[in-house]
Amino acid sequence: MTYLLGRDDPVPRLRPSEISGIVAVLGAGVVILALQFASGVPRRTWGGSPGVRTLTGSVPFAMAAAFLVAFVGWSQWDAVWRDPFRLPVPRLVCLLTLVGCAGVLALLLQADWAAVPRSTLPLLVLAAVLAGFTHELALRGVLLRSLRVRRRPEIIGALWTTVVSVLVQLAVLALASTALTVSDVGAAVGMAALCYLVRRMTRTLAAAVVLHACWSLGTLIERVHGGPDHPSVDARVAAVGAILALFALALTLRGDRTRRALVDPRLA
Repeated sequence: MTYLLGRDDPVPRLRPSEISGIVAVLGAGVVILALQFASGVPRRTWGGSPGVRTLTGSVPFAMAAAFLVAFVGWSQWDAVWRDPFRLPVPRLVCLLTLVGCAGVLALLLQADWAAVPRSTLPLLVLAAVLAGFTHELALRGVLLRSLRVRRRPEIIGALWTTVVSVLVQLAVLALASTALTVSDVGAAVGMAALCYLVRRMTRTLAAAVVLHACWSLGTLIERVHGGPDHPSVDARVAAVGAILALFALALTLRGDRTRRALVDPRLA
């Protein structure tokens, strides 16, 4: 039995669909890349000085975020910022997710804050917040909502958003550095799975945004200290984190082949 729109429920101006979601996400990506290449800054120096990082990072991500917020507001999509119903999450997965969040917080606290000039820190915080907000709104917000249609099981949306998140994170790193490392790949996989689990546990997009922003800030500080090609985390730590996050995701999704996020569990 599916959830039926009631008399007082809002009717979207644009019905959620895979095509509209993909177009919106691609539109945000085009905005970012267009502004980055239009800046005239060589691609390999995008992660250089704070001024360059603001021009090629903060400004494009802010414009993309504004585009996505305007799209969500105009289309009147529901369940983008908050899930209407709580999807089940095993207790072991909750524990592993909390451990992963603690690891991200530990990375942030252990970063070499002394190596960052006081005048640069606000710019790094702004860049991290904008990157986290734009990434999560695009993928765990708009894209995930567009895949939760036509009685499609939750496992489809979870897997696709996780895969796309990994590819986007690796593409961002590849554009701003000379080479990708094993730790970069492991960290991207672990964070993609962890952000979905946090969104699912809390039912809110804001929790995933905060987690992503903390991760981005920690990695930015490490790269300011060690250079744009400096790995964000040790390869062994990244590998263990990715394995645990994927294990938690698999445990969560094994019962999602028939479960739908926008259906009241009491009516299912």
